[in-house]
Formats: sequence, C-alpha cells, structure tokens
Amino acid sequence: MDPVVCEFKAIPSHNYAFRLAVQEKDSKLFMKTSSDIEFPYENVALTKAGSTCSASSIYDKYYCTKTIDGNMISQWLSVHIGGGNDIWIQVNFKAEKIIFQIALVHRRASSTGPREVTLKFSDDSEQLFSDLRCDDAAGAKDILKINLAWTTFVKVTFITECFEGNTNFGLAEIIADAFILIEDD
Repeated sequence: MDPVVCEFKAIPSHNYAFRLAVQEKDSKLFMKTSSDIEFPYENVALTKAGSTCSASSIYDKYYCTKTIDGNMISQWLSVHIGGGNDIWIQVNFKAEKIIFQIALVHRRASSTGPREVTLKFSDDSEQLFSDLRCDDAAGAKDILKINLAWTTFVKVTFITECFEGNTNFGLAEIIADAFILIEDD
C-alpha cells in the first residue's frame, strides 16, 4: 500500500506547522514527524512573486527593489550614517506567508553591512539578531532562523554597523523563505 501523506496546514494563532506521513505496513501504522521530513518552501521576497519594498532612504540609483530582484549583484544602499532605528528596508509580500528564515545577502562592499538588526512583522512582533557577519566577502549571507512569523511583511532595521564610520548601510538581496501551503478545497 502506498503511504498516505498529510500535508501541514498552518494556523495563524499557533506558532507551528507540521507534516505527517503515515504508511500502512503489515497492518501497522508508521509515522514520520516534521523532523524527519523536509518541508516545501520558497523565497517570497521577489518582485516576480508579487513582493514590493520601501526603505528609509535610497542613495543615488541603488533602489530597494534591487534587494528583491533575484540578482545577487544589484544592491540597495541607504544615505544615512550610523544606526539607531532610522535606517530600514521593508519587503511587502503579495499575501500572508509563514516565514521561517530570512537571509541578508551582503553587497559587494560588505563594510556597509549590519552587525545587528531587528526584524519586525505585520503582527507587531520583533526579533533581534546580533553578531552578524562582518567580513569583506561580497555575497556572503547571514541566515536568520526566526520564530515562525505569519506575516504580510518583514521590516529590517539596522541597529549597528559592521565597521565604525561607514557612510551607508546596504544589502544585495533579502531572501524570505516561506512554507508552501496547500489551499483548502
């Protein structure tokens, strides 16, 4: 007999998602939990997925849309100096999504990268991340494992910079990985 797979369904009031596979073998049921099964997911922070963005500022032609275009070479750059909640970039998703991780991809001059950020979601929850990468490797990623967020946006606020005295903050790409949900019939 083929296995019966129960896909997960996420509930906004619960901070979890799951997937369960049940297989009948010799009249016994065997189960696999979410730790045994890989969840299907996709990056929803892309213009081709219907996402848009806004930012506290834009330096020259380095628009925020450059962080959601899927191109790791293009980049957004702010005009502010230093952190302190006045430098931010926000990605708005086409619909509510369950986000489980955010990746911040450094631009070519990664000295403009953040050492510390907060992520804010549409339910007003915030998560702080410190000790981010501060090397000069362009294209390097900070993968931020977050508490599940059922949200319509993520706002990244730059708190402190990697190198004291940098003139801007910037990113090459923001990646927001969301579970792929199965629609109810």
